[in-house]
Amino acid sequence: MFKKLFIKRIGLRVDDQIKAMNDEIMNVEREYKLQLAKPSNKFKNIKRHFRKENETIQNDEIVIDENKILEEKNEKIEEVRKKYRPNFDHIIIDCSPINYMDMMGIKTLIQIFKDYKEIGVTVLLCQVRPTVYQQLKRMSYMDVAGLENIHVSINDAVMHALKTRATRDSIVYLPGSPMPYVGIENVSYTRAEEDDEENDDTITKSYL
Repeated sequence: MFKKLFIKRIGLRVDDQIKAMNDEIMNVEREYKLQLAKPSNKFKNIKRHFRKENETIQNDEIVIDENKILEEKNEKIEEVRKKYRPNFDHIIIDCSPINYMDMMGIKTLIQIFKDYKEIGVTVLLCQVRPTVYQQLKRMSYMDVAGLENIHVSINDAVMHALKTRATRDSIVYLPGSPMPYVGIENVSYTRAEEDDEENDDTITKSYL
């Protein structure tokens, strides 16, 4: 149910996107695999020429050509990935209304994170209640998504997204700001993670 509502809200059926993207990537892989398996006419002509001269082709010439083919294949695959990448790169989920999340809910959340990551979109959580934070921790959500993708406030999540985009692509300037504002990282959650697991008060205080 959660996943259906999530897809309806986002307006993007990520499963269909991934399937179509993977199909195209497989076609590219197949095409270049055939190129590597079958010597090109150019190499056949070179072989004939050197046979007439009683010489052989140097191995490094073939290796260079194979490297070029692999490079072209990787570029083609990257073009396919860009084609299916949506016009946004982050999704921020406000978890403030959530008091409890069961095992199936967290597993669904993990799958959503993995699916969107495959098309270049990062899912960020913010305003996670201490009880939910502990549930996510027990289900190893942080091992999959990373602690850096959980933030104390919506503002922190937005600023983290801007900082990530600025680092990856180009500097993002906010209106009225001479320098890019990167926001406050999720220091509270990080400190709570470093403390003993039994000390729940640390998380509560840092959240409040």
